[in-house]
Amino acid sequence: MTADNDLKQNEFIEALKAGNTKLVANTLHQLKSLDGEALTALADMFDGSPELRHFYPYKLVLKRRTRGKPSNRLETKARSTTRAFMIAHARKAYPKLEAALAYVKDATGVGLSTLKADWAPFSKSSKSKKSGKKPN
Repeated sequence: MTADNDLKQNEFIEALKAGNTKLVANTLHQLKSLDGEALTALADMFDGSPELRHFYPYKLVLKRRTRGKPSNRLETKARSTTRAFMIAHARKAYPKLEAALAYVKDATGVGLSTLKADWAPFSKSSKSKKSGKKPN
């Protein structure tokens, strides 16, 4: 390890003690490696180690950049596809799209605009099959 990296690690530790987030970030960017006391201090700060409270009055916490529950794209897409299949099945009993959407809306409790959005990709592909055009 270089002397410059040692100085940066000491600067990092002092910034942690002071709670100076900008300096902590800057020194972490400049470090070539993190080991020894600096690495232990960082890990202990995530743990909230009670032994370090008098040295480091702060606890590090990983936090999402946005509010709310993270979305599960796979689950969202699966639900959307399931509703589209429900609409397709309902179209056999109710040839008019509006009637099929109303039926699925009553069955699922999902709003019409959501159901229309779920159905939109399928309606475009079914139109291109009928007209003989290839979808984009």
